[in-house]
Amino acid sequence: MLEQKDIEQAKKLFKEWDNNQTWSSSTSAFLEHSRKKAKDSFALAVYLLDKLEQTKELEDNDTVTIWIVTSSYYSMFFEVEYLLGLDDKKHPEGTKDTHKKVYLAFIYYYVIKGSELEQKKPQNITTSRMSKALAIFKEMQNEALELQRV
Repeated sequence: MLEQKDIEQAKKLFKEWDNNQTWSSSTSAFLEHSRKKAKDSFALAVYLLDKLEQTKELEDNDTVTIWIVTSSYYSMFFEVEYLLGLDDKKHPEGTKDTHKKVYLAFIYYYVIKGSELEQKKPQNITTSRMSKALAIFKEMQNEALELQRV
């Protein structure tokens, strides 16, 4: 589920980014790179999952599930970068906390902007397919970060 603080943070941050024209322009090379990384990351996750389920080759590898989750998360991350890039939005060079900003940008440009959420204090969004996709993205992001800490 989307958190109220994330919605408010996304509105504040990206209204400012839009007003100050902070985004860099995306290029066809950036779009192709992001799309390829999303596809490759997903393929790796599927490959590892298939190996784990269908063979005994990785049964003694205690980190394989970490890499399945991490690859899945990165597939979603790069796919969102690609979607933002299609709208000519690319993080400027040296942007800090890009993973958090990609998540917040996705919320802002694909859920909030142009909706009643942009003007009013939003309620919890729990019923749309997009909100479910965002919840999974956030959950995978949190899980990947936790696994990296471990």
